[in-house]
Amino acid sequence: SRLRSIAVSERVKTFGARDVLLPTLVDPRVPLADHLQRLHGSTEVVILIGPEGDFTSEEVLLAQRAGAHPVSLGTATLRSETAAITTLAVLQHTFGLL
Repeated sequence: SRLRSIAVSERVKTFGARDVLLPTLVDPRVPLADHLQRLHGSTEVVILIGPEGDFTSEEVLLAQRAGAHPVSLGTATLRSETAAITTLAVLQHTFGLL
């Protein structure tokens, strides 16, 4: 089920100084690899994976206002579990963990 909008923003606030990534098809967004290159491996990362069908534009905006970074995994619509695996693989590759 879809998170209530307030739940998204409240959840993001609990992550403190960690870098919160929000893979989404909603624009504007930055390619995940580009965003990670700016981190230089020096931060903790939290990934918010959306429901089937993606986050709503409103949920993305609320998460952004709370400090999340909308990122792109490409143009394909991925299932939730595939988006999680893809994001982790890009993180591992970027931080030299593969």
